[in-house]
Amino acid sequence: MKAVRTSMKGAVTAIGLWLMVAMPAWAVPTFSLTASQTGDVLEVDVWSTALADLYAWQFSLNFDPAVLQATSVSEGPLLATGGATFFDPGTTDKVGGLLSFVFDTLLGPGSGVTGDGVLAVILFDVQQSHVFATLSFSDVLALDSGLNELPVQAQGLRTELPEPGMLALLGIGLVALTLGVRRQRRT
Repeated sequence: MKAVRTSMKGAVTAIGLWLMVAMPAWAVPTFSLTASQTGDVLEVDVWSTALADLYAWQFSLNFDPAVLQATSVSEGPLLATGGATFFDPGTTDKVGGLLSFVFDTLLGPGSGVTGDGVLAVILFDVQQSHVFATLSFSDVLALDSGLNELPVQAQGLRTELPEPGMLALLGIGLVALTLGVRRQRRT
């Protein structure tokens, strides 16, 4: 009897290990931020990854108004792949540093969208250089086509804001370096 129990434990352990290896890792549904700076403008894209049947979403975004000033909020292309949408850019508190209740929803019956993509694009005027800008989510909500809440993690962003002139100088330096290397190869 003891030998049978030991064999069963071994078999169950082997099956469990096989399932852990054979089963794909499930991605965690996430809202995240990416940023790129051009001159004095910081573009922040709000990304959605691993959400299935996304019908509507909302978020608020916190930022330091001494470092950044929000100038525009626009709808990203992801949700519109599912049909007609209604987008609201929310309310901007430039003194408190908060974009409140930015949301987007599909209109009418039907399923939501599945996949990864940009939910919203936010433009900020950079107020200070040589500092780190921190952006964080609050009031995050994602709904499926049955209007059930989808679990979602929200990942903020901390990004360094170089001096806009430094970006131009870096670009000029790279061009000069490339031309110098080409000239050296020719001789």
